[in-house]
Amino acid sequence: QTTCRLCELQGDVECIRAAAGHILAIGEHPGEANFNINGLTEAVTAALSVGETNVARRALSRALEICVAFNGTPSHEHGNLLVTSAIERVLSGAFEEARSLALRGLPMVGDVSLTRYSALLAALAVGSALDDRELLAYEPDAARIELAFKTGLPFIYGPLAALCAPLLAARGEHAAASHLLRNAVRAASAALPLSGSFPLV
Repeated sequence: QTTCRLCELQGDVECIRAAAGHILAIGEHPGEANFNINGLTEAVTAALSVGETNVARRALSRALEICVAFNGTPSHEHGNLLVTSAIERVLSGAFEEARSLALRGLPMVGDVSLTRYSALLAALAVGSALDDRELLAYEPDAARIELAFKTGLPFIYGPLAALCAPLLAARGEHAAASHLLRNAVRAASAALPLSGSFPLV
């Protein structure tokens, strides 16, 4: 997991492929499988950050298999993997498939903060690509994001703010959109490029 994160920061595509391959191999051992969901998720995030959607898809598929095998019933973790899959499908251009994944995953996620952030990010990315009102309705209140910047982890909410800003601008709320983007840029500049903050902003 640490190697994946380091490779992501360096933009080293070959290293990400190799690290993800090692994590996938570990995931084949039953005794390590449950622990390895986090490792696989890390591999997915790193792969998506450098556009390696095929690597991300393999890791996502394995993580979902493990999640279903261990949990049996839908869970926050399962929902998070589904919405992460939706982001991968957006990057691959499969928007309708992404929409289906996002709508399946969102009800499982609940209001767990970081997981909810990922779910909303996926929903808005798909909704913006398809101009889908059902998904765009998940846009969080601007005041909630403002509070998150003050009390939460700014780098986590930067990408979400960056997606919400164009939605505000499209409604003519230019001052609010500008304020949101400035916060997003400040958050991205002050943190490591985790969760794709830099390219999104």
